[in-house]
Amino acid sequence: MRLIKYKGFQVPPSELEDLLLQHPSVADAAVTSIYSDEQATELPIAYVTLTAQYSSASQAQKQKALDEIRAWSDSQVAGYKKIRGGVWELQNLPKTPSGKILRKDLPCRRQEEKPARL
Repeated sequence: MRLIKYKGFQVPPSELEDLLLQHPSVADAAVTSIYSDEQATELPIAYVTLTAQYSSASQAQKQKALDEIRAWSDSQVAGYKKIRGGVWELQNLPKTPSGKILRKDLPCRRQEEKPARL
């Protein structure tokens, strides 16, 4: 697993994933990074699958839940571990047959592009 390097600090994605999985609205989570030219560093970015209660929710309700998840997670960690890249929804996270998250297949690896809200 590759550590996220935020302004000289090392942030383990698995630590943030474990934290996100403790939130009651999160069914599954994956954390990786996106490079920010403005800040000249990597920013942690999270992808979550929301629980079944959000399956028929409107986009506004889902966005409110994602914002709540980000605020909650940022309040639980040190300043350099905050999810500055945002929390985004994916219906299904890319995984191997054994269940390991395929971080290389997450949409955030594109340089200079903001991830699409799926």
